[in-house]
Amino acid sequence: MTTLVTRARLLSTVLRTGDVRRIRRIIGRFEARELTHLLAALDQLDLRRMANALCDAEVVDHTVSSLDIDALAHLMLAASPDDLRALLRALALGEPRRAASALLALPVEARLLALEQVEVNVRKTLIRALPRRARPKTSEDGLGAALRLRRLFA
Repeated sequence: MTTLVTRARLLSTVLRTGDVRRIRRIIGRFEARELTHLLAALDQLDLRRMANALCDAEVVDHTVSSLDIDALAHLMLAASPDDLRALLRALALGEPRRAASALLALPVEARLLALEQVEVNVRKTLIRALPRRARPKTSEDGLGAALRLRRLFA
């Protein structure tokens, strides 16, 4: 058994206990690069438990600053809607460019769903941070403006 598999099993065992304090402590011992490889080795349920522990209001700022883009993308894909909202809110408030990079690492459908999960002001911040080619094509504001223009020139 490789070291990665052994660490993934250890982390999986700790994740199944549900003790958030122990989970955070064990995760804090890994370097960001090691944690990225471990996230790839965990199953979906363990990833969701990890996202639940790392996206708590107390530690979400540390999570955002310590994890690399691939790890953030893995967490976003596995997170529950509430955890995803907290993670994206922390990314938008702290580091919008990092948020854009993490959103670009997601598949297009997942990116659009993630943007729909957050509040309007956070969504606008995240969309502004994205490159033009990756922005959603329509939004409620854009659709309203298009309908108003259509009425004006009809």
